[in-house]
Amino acid sequence: MTPFGAPPQKPPKNPPDKPTEAEKPPDTTKLTDELATAGGCLGVLMVVFFLVAIFILPHIDPNKEQLDKAAGARDAIMKLFTQGLSATDVELRQLGGYNLEIWIPQREFESISYLDRRALMDAAGRDWCTMADFLLCPTVVVRDEKNGKNLAIYHCMFSYSDLNPNPSWW
Repeated sequence: MTPFGAPPQKPPKNPPDKPTEAEKPPDTTKLTDELATAGGCLGVLMVVFFLVAIFILPHIDPNKEQLDKAAGARDAIMKLFTQGLSATDVELRQLGGYNLEIWIPQREFESISYLDRRALMDAAGRDWCTMADFLLCPTVVVRDEKNGKNLAIYHCMFSYSDLNPNPSWW
């Protein structure tokens, strides 16, 4: 007996069914996390690819296929530089990743007026970059044949030529 005089009730042997719950919306955090992870991995791979293209490929010798593909562009650039620099021996050296070095004496290169040098670099860079694979970030570099100092650089990725690639603060 309970303190109020009623006998204790026994729990029913089969409890009543629970009311059905409303369906939960799909869990979108899992999908968002997966997309963020995939995007992050893709971003890291792109950064690694461009670092390799910029810092490693120029130090690798080009294969025969790259040399054959670039033969016409090399000839056009050689003709462009020999016309602009009449008494100079111009030496071209193709590097991996479709990078190109042009070796000439500094005094000969600087004997051309500044605006003509920029026009020469822009013309040579455009000729080279139309042939080269854009994703490899190729460059055309004019170097002094005596000390290897950069005299001018054309960046294919930005279609930009720099006539002072060795700033004094470096």
